[in-house]
Amino acid sequence: MGFGKPTDATQSPLTFGADGNLVLADADGIIAWQTSTANKGVVGFQLLPNGDMVLHDSKGNFIRPVSTGWSSN
Repeated sequence: MGFGKPTDATQSPLTFGADGNLVLADADGIIAWQTSTANKGVVGFQLLPNGDMVLHDSKGNFIRPVSTGWSSN
């Protein structure tokens, strides 16, 4: 899945799909990272004041990604 391969921040889109999966792809469209939260009720994401990124459902409840999520630490 491209883990360990650097991505070009200027050409690597971060996409939040209608299915609730957040995906970072490289310029060639190869997935470098994803949350693996498709069809799990995720409707959005936000960055917290501490720098952590969280995914949430329609009621605002945080949903833990199946794969490693983003952490500021």
